[in-house]
Amino acid sequence: MEQEKIPTIWQNCCFCYGGILEMLKYSDCVQALDFQQKKTLWSGFLRDRFDYAEFEWVYQLICQNRLNDRVE
Repeated sequence: MEQEKIPTIWQNCCFCYGGILEMLKYSDCVQALDFQQKKTLWSGFLRDRFDYAEFEWVYQLICQNRLNDRVE
């Protein structure tokens, strides 16, 4: 992705995110996760006790009342 200059977010994340838009939004990254990936995220958190960046993104969306999916 770096070679093709694709915007990415990966630091402190459970997954690596890349987008075709110049500005990659955290809300888009959260919305892109399917149920299996959310399970992987939570399993990793419970196993490793590492607070992945995705949890902060979900928290911010909840605070902004922008989260439509109640699975989170």
